[in-house]
Amino acid sequence: MRKQFRDFDPFARLRKRFIRETEVALLYASRFPERTPRIPTIEVSRGSFRASYAERFWSETLNLEEPPDL
Repeated sequence: MRKQFRDFDPFARLRKRFIRETEVALLYASRFPERTPRIPTIEVSRGSFRASYAERFWSETLNLEEPPDL
């Protein structure tokens, strides 16, 4: 009895899932811009975020009760 070799690439499945999730997120953001959170940005080498600001942002974004230990 010969073993059947399946062309199984776990990374291909993962890539497809990431692409599908990204498409849904972008569609939602373009359809409901008032419901999507603004992601703060700073130009490279022009400044930095305070640690407390980053902790608060990620705790709110990830719906955490307490800020993570960074």
